[in-house]
Amino acid sequence: MSPSSRPVSKAAAKRVTRSQSRSILISDKRRRQEAAYSEERVDSESTKECDWRDNLQQPKTMNEAQLWFARFQELKSYKAEHGHCNVPVQSKRKLGNWVNSQRKQYRLLQEGKQSSMNDERVGNLKSIGFEWSPGSRMHDQSKWNAMFE
Repeated sequence: MSPSSRPVSKAAAKRVTRSQSRSILISDKRRRQEAAYSEERVDSESTKECDWRDNLQQPKTMNEAQLWFARFQELKSYKAEHGHCNVPVQSKRKLGNWVNSQRKQYRLLQEGKQSSMNDERVGNLKSIGFEWSPGSRMHDQSKWNAMFE
């Protein structure tokens, strides 16, 4: 007798049924939660303007372009408060790392290597006065000052 043609006991049939019903209940619960979340999100977005900070708290639902834009908005706020875009990693770890990553991606783009940087992003960063290599400006300034000593 093959395993598939073997008679199944009622107890075994109930176990399978219980297991399947539990799985169905869990799936239905997840679907209801996702539907409720989607409806809630649509309602909140239609009744008020979305704050970019909300997106930073939900990185799993954001794609790479949305995350980039959210960090860019955060950088604009940082510049408005501090007057520059040179974010120290020590005080603002995520934003500081993102800024350093933009500089690295820009260098890769300049070298013709694969990069997530594109012309639109370069334009956005240039529009707020982003410095691609802030250390070199300081070096040039010290050279300039040395000429007058």
